[in-house]
Amino acid sequence: MALGNNGFNVIGALFLSQVRLGFIVFGIFTFAGVLITTLIVHEPSNLDETSTKKKEKFSLKDVKLIFPSWQIGATTT
Repeated sequence: MALGNNGFNVIGALFLSQVRLGFIVFGIFTFAGVLITTLIVHEPSNLDETSTKKKEKFSLKDVKLIFPSWQIGATTT
């Protein structure tokens, strides 16, 4: 994260006069980064799993429980 936030801003500034070349170079960096990430992560597939949850309908009361109350001393039950 630190390298991406700080280092690549400096490298990107080098391409201010050559925008097209900058897009090509960073497109190649992005493509290579995606390939490396997919090889490292090895996220298992969940296509074989069946869902046991039923879709529940939400009411306005359920949505109100997400937000805190504006009243002092009010409790949500």
